[in-house]
Amino acid sequence: MFQPSCSKDTTLFTDPPHREEDGGEGGAPSGGNSGTTITKGGNTSSGSDSGGSTTGGTSTGGSSSGGEAGANDGGTQTGGASGSMTGGEAGDGGEGNTGGTTGPMSGAGGVAGGGGMAGVGGAAGASGTSGAGGAAGASGISGAGGAAGIGGIAGAGGRAGAGGAAGGGMAGRAGGGSSGSSGQVEFRADSFRMTTTDAPVARAPAIRGQDGLLLAHIVYDSASSTSDAENFGFEHVTTATRTIGEIIVLHVFWKIAAGAAGQPTTEPTSYAITNAQNRYQNLLLFAVFGHDATMPIAGSATASGGGTAMSVSGVDVARAGSLGLWWKAGYNSSTVANPSGWTMIAQDQDDVNDVARHAFGVGPTGPVTSVQLLSDAWANVLVVVQPP
Repeated sequence: MFQPSCSKDTTLFTDPPHREEDGGEGGAPSGGNSGTTITKGGNTSSGSDSGGSTTGGTSTGGSSSGGEAGANDGGTQTGGASGSMTGGEAGDGGEGNTGGTTGPMSGAGGVAGGGGMAGVGGAAGASGTSGAGGAAGASGISGAGGAAGIGGIAGAGGRAGAGGAAGGGMAGRAGGGSSGSSGQVEFRADSFRMTTTDAPVARAPAIRGQDGLLLAHIVYDSASSTSDAENFGFEHVTTATRTIGEIIVLHVFWKIAAGAAGQPTTEPTSYAITNAQNRYQNLLLFAVFGHDATMPIAGSATASGGGTAMSVSGVDVARAGSLGLWWKAGYNSSTVANPSGWTMIAQDQDDVNDVARHAFGVGPTGPVTSVQLLSDAWANVLVVVQPP
């Protein structure tokens, strides 16, 4: 729908002004800013003595899990305190009594892991406290071999096994950073909201804490009518102004959404932003994420004119993964040819306004060109938001 014309003395339009044609404007930029850039992470012995004690006889040693072996008076003790165990308390290898003969002292098992704390006979085994796997395994805190290796308390293997004290590390690979960024700036899906006249613009529920809010405040019929968006915590980025004939002022603002990163924002549910002279206006609001927290805006450019062809000069991009954002504010005419390769966020808002996005690598963006149906007033803004 086209927008009827209104006098500059009128304080509120129900629709933006309208005129038949601009009459000779060729789209040359005038009145716009060149762009303002803001610089804004057990052993428990469970064996029982079954060797017994005899007088002058021979004790063969019972099967115990690390228990003690009896000794004989004058006899020969062949087994001592052996027994198979899988990690139990080590036996002492048998105590020698009167005339007794102590059995073998070396054993096959260690403190933990493959063998026991002590082996078949004694307290000292063949290898060390830590076996082949070490105290920590290949990936976690515990290794494949357990806390102890194949041998006894102090054997040949030493205190650390082949695996070392730490395997794959305590922390895994972090994905995307603390705010979920993948190394590029992205549009927050379902975050676009808009309004006309003096109605407040809603804040979409999809917006998260630390998102970057981008607000376009379009004011008609007064080049001097200022925005009060800064009263709501927004920072001015740049302004494009068409001052000949039909007047359009396109302000763009930036704000970091309040709240913890990735959590629902604590921003107000709407913003009642107005202009100083209560002129007819439009508010367009959306969010991006993955931006640099201290210097989000890489650059901006503006243009305005009165013909069917529209073009705004490019911006040099210093960081791969940057996101270009383009606004067109119109007066009476809709856009019939969008910028090539750009994805539209909003098309023909209030019949005349558009928003689009485009990902960029390092290098110049080149000019952003488009075409509208009629030779009426227009204003364009290009802003590039960069990642860390």
